[in-house]
Amino acid sequence: MSADPATAENLRLLRSSLSGSETGLQHHSDRSLSRFLRSKKTVDKAAALVLAYDAFVSEKGWQNLTFADVEKTFENKITVCCPDMRDREGRTIVWTRIGNFNKNTMKPEDVQKLMFFTMDWLTTTYERVQKDGVVIVGDWTGFSMFNFTPALPKLILHTAQNILPIRLKAACHVNQASFFNVVFGIITPFMGAKFRSRIRLMKDMDDLRNVVDNSMIPTEMGGQFSFPYDQVRDLMGKGKSHTDNPLNPAAAPPPQRTVVHM
Repeated sequence: MSADPATAENLRLLRSSLSGSETGLQHHSDRSLSRFLRSKKTVDKAAALVLAYDAFVSEKGWQNLTFADVEKTFENKITVCCPDMRDREGRTIVWTRIGNFNKNTMKPEDVQKLMFFTMDWLTTTYERVQKDGVVIVGDWTGFSMFNFTPALPKLILHTAQNILPIRLKAACHVNQASFFNVVFGIITPFMGAKFRSRIRLMKDMDDLRNVVDNSMIPTEMGGQFSFPYDQVRDLMGKGKSHTDNPLNPAAAPPPQRTVVHM
């Protein structure tokens, strides 16, 4: 990563504030650390998020998380994204299909792990995602109260709000079930004011098309975009979550990323 002088200086300040050395914190590359600066704007706030992030990863044991660790959940298409898919303002879209969650065969922690890996992979691999931010589209088709567990939104919201260095621009919800307001009332207390301000409840798919062009909406949702699952699986398989360098110095170096500029 070739940083401009101001960013380079902030990166040095961030490393120094956290490690006492301008070259410290070697498990984070400059591109990894730049995510925190771009999402939090100030060195002090970025440093606090780095500490929370590293502590979370250590607690979970996700220092060397790979796609193989989340592939089974990925196959359920609960959280999917493709670097090609962007909204009308050019921001990367992350699709969540809440109705695909089955509490009898999946754990809320499985979904949390997949979301963490997906967001981490996007922001580390594609610098424009750091700059432009992401839009989450939650599709509630097929969701039933039978599969609802408060643990799922609690884990997801904690990770998105307090751990991941992402610039969330909007969280659009579409195809809400009749009891959506009940569910929303349950999860609202877990939302911070800033996150809550990003929530957009779409009246219907036409309302969503004001945000996302039909060419970027998956065919499964009535759009024209044929989601390239095999390609995305390959791209995510080449990536590595957490940082560019493993926290465990004894671990083998991560595979070289293939960064596709789309």
